[in-house]
Amino acid sequence: MSTLTQQLPTSRTLPVFPVGILALLFGLLAWFSYQQHKATTGEEFNDQLLPLGIHLMQAELKGRSMMPGDLTSLPKATQDKLVDLVQSFRQARHIALLVADANGRVLLDSAGLTGESSVRLPYPKLLEEISSGMVKGDVARYYSYSSDGMSNYAVLQALPDSGLILVAHGSTDSPLSEIGAPYYLIVLGGLVAMGFVWYTGISSQKRLQRQHMAQIVTDPLTNLPNRRGFDLLAHQGVSEAVRTNQALSIILIGIDRFSNINDNYGHASGDTVLKRVSATLRTSLRGSDVLCRWGGDEFIVMLKNTPADRACLVAEKLRKLVSDQTFSFSGEQVHLSVSAGVSGLIPKESLRSMLARSNHALHQAKDKGRNQTHMA
Repeated sequence: MSTLTQQLPTSRTLPVFPVGILALLFGLLAWFSYQQHKATTGEEFNDQLLPLGIHLMQAELKGRSMMPGDLTSLPKATQDKLVDLVQSFRQARHIALLVADANGRVLLDSAGLTGESSVRLPYPKLLEEISSGMVKGDVARYYSYSSDGMSNYAVLQALPDSGLILVAHGSTDSPLSEIGAPYYLIVLGGLVAMGFVWYTGISSQKRLQRQHMAQIVTDPLTNLPNRRGFDLLAHQGVSEAVRTNQALSIILIGIDRFSNINDNYGHASGDTVLKRVSATLRTSLRGSDVLCRWGGDEFIVMLKNTPADRACLVAEKLRKLVSDQTFSFSGEQVHLSVSAGVSGLIPKESLRSMLARSNHALHQAKDKGRNQTHMA
């Protein structure tokens, strides 16, 4: 601070042009700071919360039999689950989850199913995108825009063959609207000696946050939800099972002697195994089932409305599908197997206890010879 002060002329002799340059610099720094704040908040929505809301709605609707564009044709239990999901996101995360038809008419919001209502999406920008037919296929579309002093973020995704469009929307306040640009410039003026160092630090922090957020809920190798993502989905699944008095089961799957693949054929071959096994599991499960990479050579599956004995049958099917596959490494044909531990939710049990029982059952399967399923 003192170094910069010594280099500046006094206020009586300070030329007008340098003052204008400093004012412009302060304004640019203020604008950059605002963009950093807005981008970081937007990444939190776009990389984590909004895609999670879309994923959960997809899990409830995928594979359900219904008339195109008519949620009321769904089973009553499915309707109730959707309403609970939308309301929980509104209350806990301040995010609006909606289901609309191809004309932008709202079929479901936090108030419940709208029936024959002609209410359309309250977001003109998104309504325009839907009306133009831009939202189609199974690719999510991300949007960010400003209106009325708010920064808005949204994800739209069509649900194929259903006539439905899934919407997740969130908003944040603009920091400049709260403190005012003049005061912001005065504060930056007092910190101008540290301005560039501070801005560089913010930029580095933003890059680290972007890398971190990309890893929060998704495993980069298999593109499955990771342990943190499973925790979010499983807590909701347990709460839903308790509320509706429905069965819930967990399968913990471990690849047998996976370390031998890495030791004998290299880690690239190990990665190939993980991706192949994850693809096999993914394509063999229902749309309502939750599959995640638990870590290392382990995967975890949560089966809704499924008792433990039926979950054992599912685990056996998955085990056989993996054991039937052949891998080729360094010219050698290699067969793999998996072991599985199954637990079913019991009254007044916590998720942690359920996971511990699945883990114990998996270790029993491995201790008794591998390539088998055990139930806790």
